[in-house]
Amino acid sequence: MSKDFFDTAELALNAPQDTAWGNFGYWNEAEEFADAGADLARIVADAIELGADDHLLDLGFGMGEQLRLWHREYALTRLTGLNPSRSQVEFAQSRLPAADYKLHCLGAEALAQVEISPPLSKALALDCAYHFPQREQVFAEVAQRLPSGGLIGWTDLYLPPRELTMGRRAKLTAICATAKIPRENLVTLDDYSAMLERAGLELVEQDDLSDAVLAPFALWWRCSEVQHRLSRRHRLKYDLTAQVVESAAMDDLFRYGLFVARRP
Repeated sequence: MSKDFFDTAELALNAPQDTAWGNFGYWNEAEEFADAGADLARIVADAIELGADDHLLDLGFGMGEQLRLWHREYALTRLTGLNPSRSQVEFAQSRLPAADYKLHCLGAEALAQVEISPPLSKALALDCAYHFPQREQVFAEVAQRLPSGGLIGWTDLYLPPRELTMGRRAKLTAICATAKIPRENLVTLDDYSAMLERAGLELVEQDDLSDAVLAPFALWWRCSEVQHRLSRRHRLKYDLTAQVVESAAMDDLFRYGLFVARRP
């Protein structure tokens, strides 16, 4: 993943709160970006019943705001985190909670290189799995690291069960190229479930969060005054993101879901 694409520009989206969320957010009750970001993080953590006794693998911790949330609200003190963006890792390290959190400036595809001790109990990937190169390989490595019965929770994009016309295929290809998403990562739920099975995981929960994520994010962006705090380059980035997710919601181009899998 490009370190220029994944940087700390999202800090401006959090204003006036002193937070550093960078996910799409869950907009069921939230009205501001920071609150929506925290709500999405809670949904994933609650889905795997994250707790104080866990050693968590966080496969994409962004600028680190979720690390603070895991510590503050879930009493988590042991974590191994990966993120390929140096600017985000450095920012997260500057705000680490007083806990045994080990952060690595590596992409999820490099998980095999990471020594983890003590053993993991759970894993998650908040709003980042669609960016993973070799996503199936990442899940296979996670499965090897989890104990029997261990859970991984994540959010991801997936395709609806409908025919991919030439026009829709072209749109998806363009979106993937612009948003740094490997095209092979956009698959139907049936294909996704088969991929997880090959990786050694059993899908135990899948919920469609699209209505509370995609279009609401686009609407917030269009109405928000935070646009004026961003550089032209970053403003264009989020203009394009809003257009893409709004179009996806209207045309059912792709969906956004919560996933939970277990190592058998």
